[in-house]
Amino acid sequence: MKIAKYWARESAEVEDVKGCKYHLISWSGSNQSVVAAKNKALEKLGRWQAQLKAGQFLGDYHYADKDEIKEELIQELHDAEGKLIAAITRNRYGALVLNSAQVLFADVDLPIAVRPGLISRLASWFSHKQPDDRQSLREEYQQHFVDFHQQHPDLMLRVYETAAGFRLMVINKLFDPLSDETEALLKRLNSDRLYRQLCRSQACFRARLTPKPWRCGSKNPPNTYPRQDEQAEQRYLDWLNQYEQKTKDYAVCRLINELGRSGTVEPALAIMRLHDDYVLSTGAQTLA
Repeated sequence: MKIAKYWARESAEVEDVKGCKYHLISWSGSNQSVVAAKNKALEKLGRWQAQLKAGQFLGDYHYADKDEIKEELIQELHDAEGKLIAAITRNRYGALVLNSAQVLFADVDLPIAVRPGLISRLASWFSHKQPDDRQSLREEYQQHFVDFHQQHPDLMLRVYETAAGFRLMVINKLFDPLSDETEALLKRLNSDRLYRQLCRSQACFRARLTPKPWRCGSKNPPNTYPRQDEQAEQRYLDWLNQYEQKTKDYAVCRLINELGRSGTVEPALAIMRLHDDYVLSTGAQTLA
């Protein structure tokens, strides 16, 4: 799980082998100190400069060298031995996100129409459905989860409904987010491809805990973390107060089914409680 407490930003003007000039920006995080983060950022700049001097193409260097999740750390959850098992961060558009090291979450979105009037992009096993038949489509997805569980009766699944589809959580087995087993299971659940990529790149499972701002009539944050000065911090805090007011009447998801009765394991139970305290405690009916 790539979480960092301290962040540093470094930049440099460099030239490639042909004399073309580049302005490179490096963000790096560390759990030791700001100095350690600064050293990592400088090391990355040096490596990129050497690549340019050698005539190598950097590509999308921001993502190719991305290590930790550049999000504000809000809360950590440790097990009885002091090991970090989960963390809550605030993402780029201001929502709180639960990052889980081994407790599996699957994000399953319903198909989205390319534009009004056209057939949705559908999963292969739903290719006959029309985009306006949302309730029937939801019912078929739910039946797929039941069928999946019949094939995997050893797993205990919690199924939540979200604004875009479903969220599933396994609470009696731990998973490695980088393993082939995990990738295969997420595919069988029809989990979103981008979500699967995110799990691998950030070495954790992710579950959003608060609504998306645009679904609640809220603007996106005025800036991103880490903020550069006190004025930027104050603008962000003003936005956060407005966001929290507007999201009071919205919920992220609702629990609709539990499949399996084989018990729970730690830390799944602790993470389930933390997750549900956020997403099920509002009493709101509108999903966002």
